[in-house]
Amino acid sequence: MRCFMTKVMSRVSVSAGIFSSSVGALVLAGWALDSAVLKSVVPGFVVMKANTAFGFVLVGAALWLKGREGGNPRAARYAGALVWTLAALACLTLAQNEYGIDFGIDNALFREAARGDGAPPGRMAPVTAVSFLLLALALLLSGVRYDKAHCAAQVLAALAGLAGFLATIGYIHDLPVFYSYAYPEPPGYPDFK
Repeated sequence: MRCFMTKVMSRVSVSAGIFSSSVGALVLAGWALDSAVLKSVVPGFVVMKANTAFGFVLVGAALWLKGREGGNPRAARYAGALVWTLAALACLTLAQNEYGIDFGIDNALFREAARGDGAPPGRMAPVTAVSFLLLALALLLSGVRYDKAHCAAQVLAALAGLAGFLATIGYIHDLPVFYSYAYPEPPGYPDFK
């Protein structure tokens, strides 16, 4: 039974990886072609940021490689490099939000014009960055040969999935509390002159 479930989950992982990478690649193509239809996954919804699309490509490619690796050390190394890149992207985005600094990663792929809502142009939502970080940690833990690590990986992936599910419900029912986030003002520090 375990062998059958391993094969099924491997196929699910490969399929999810292909789907995620395809969505990310289509959105990046939308940015390259300046196509509003391709930039937004569902017409009428908010435009996906280029960094978010890049994150989808990274997590999808890592899932695909992990599902197909079958003990191939080269595939495992490539998947690890993709996962670490995803984790770095998520951590840098969260650091920008928390400390009010700009590393220049938001518009590194494509430039986005400033909007009137106070969100930095091109920056993915903090909940997206947290979800990418959770997925990166889950993928890293999934490679550890320890049962508790696999349980932790499943919990982290489920939390990331829950965040995505809530965002989808928020979009469908026009409940911004589920998908938006007010960008905090950078902390004020006293001037010791």
